[in-house]
Amino acid sequence: MTLSPRHLLSAAKLTMKIKLAFLVLLATLATAKMYASPFGIGVAFGGTSSGSALSPASKIMVPINIGTNFRLEPYVGYQSVDNGATDEDLFQIGTGVYFKHSLSVDVGIYYGASLGVVNFDDGVTDDTGFNIRPNLGLEYYFSDRFAIGADIGYTFFEVDTLEANGTDSFANLRIYF
Repeated sequence: MTLSPRHLLSAAKLTMKIKLAFLVLLATLATAKMYASPFGIGVAFGGTSSGSALSPASKIMVPINIGTNFRLEPYVGYQSVDNGATDEDLFQIGTGVYFKHSLSVDVGIYYGASLGVVNFDDGVTDDTGFNIRPNLGLEYYFSDRFAIGADIGYTFFEVDTLEANGTDSFANLRIYF
């Protein structure tokens, strides 16, 4: 079988992407923050810029650091918003998957996404759906046990009869054991 120039070009592009991903991984590992015990608990406060219950206003998180550059973070969150004519209640449970990168000894960034199952009730709609939130965050480590930070994300929210998207932000505190 003879490969056409188009197929060869596609294979070359794929090889280049794999090499680039490998170099990014090596750079991340080389500058990894050695802080943070494997398990912790955290709280986050924030919400959406729209004033709607797209994402929870408060969350309780359980950060689980796997190595120095990867974190799983299960969470539960709740928000209740009074929009005058209706009250919107949102309960969410999910997990975040984040890659971490050290900027200095005490400062790091994380990026990734969270996926949650949500229950939304506004008096008219009472349904369960999902929430996807890619985000980027910054943390400052006071010690290897305490970190304070903030993140910004974009929420994709859908239940049976409602779809909504929007930016949100959170301030958070994590305590590691």
